[in-house]
Amino acid sequence: MKDIIALSVAQDIINFINSKWRTEMFRAEAKTQGTELYKLLQKFAELPRVFFSFSEPDLEKLHFTTWMGAMALRDESWYDNPYIADVFLLHEICHMAYATYDINLSFEDWHNKMNMEEVHASVLSEVMVYFWMPELRQHTFEQTIWADRFLTPKNLNWFKVNPPAVEVLVTSARLECMSESYKDSADPEVRRIAQYGLSNYEWSNIWANNHREVEFHLYLLTWNASRNPGYALSEHLKWLDSKMENGIPYRAQAEAYATHLQEVYGA
Repeated sequence: MKDIIALSVAQDIINFINSKWRTEMFRAEAKTQGTELYKLLQKFAELPRVFFSFSEPDLEKLHFTTWMGAMALRDESWYDNPYIADVFLLHEICHMAYATYDINLSFEDWHNKMNMEEVHASVLSEVMVYFWMPELRQHTFEQTIWADRFLTPKNLNWFKVNPPAVEVLVTSARLECMSESYKDSADPEVRRIAQYGLSNYEWSNIWANNHREVEFHLYLLTWNASRNPGYALSEHLKWLDSKMENGIPYRAQAEAYATHLQEVYGA
């Protein structure tokens, strides 16, 4: 975690994110009042935000620092396709905009909360974004993706009338795919989703002894920000710094999850 940028003023946060879009399509959508992306950025900017560059990408890229209130910025070397880069940025924004924090949950309830927040971010950034911007699909992936099974004329018309109903449809399908019974599915997209769901539980187990500490400090950020955003940000940065080990907060957890992914996926 290096080159940290910390912002506490909502408009500064929005302006910063809008400077990071790589395509005119996302820039225009984000600045147009009333669009889903515009509304999402308003919600994202309700809390102070921390941004950083990777110091050790192999450890940090799946460390899920957005849960800790810090977003990694991926430069142009990560994605050749600028539209895919913007979709990934959207995914990270969704995580932070809709995150909730509660220190009173049991481990199982906390895991379920985290799992549902991952589902929500994935549904929005992997499927619903194509309903928000139907012209986007032709610019992203050449191969068939999971979203394609929902992007039918019937559903596109239905979205115009009842957007929440379409999101419920996609969310239900996503949750079904995450069942362990699909981990060996012949459908590669369904199999990927199911296997990723199993890794979610491994990630949660790694955090079994520390998750309440993170939840508590992010709750504090939320509480303090409602009164003094500048103070909230300052205190949050102090906490992040206190958890650093060679530039990575909660390094032991980052290393443990990287080891799990190497063992399971070889990556």
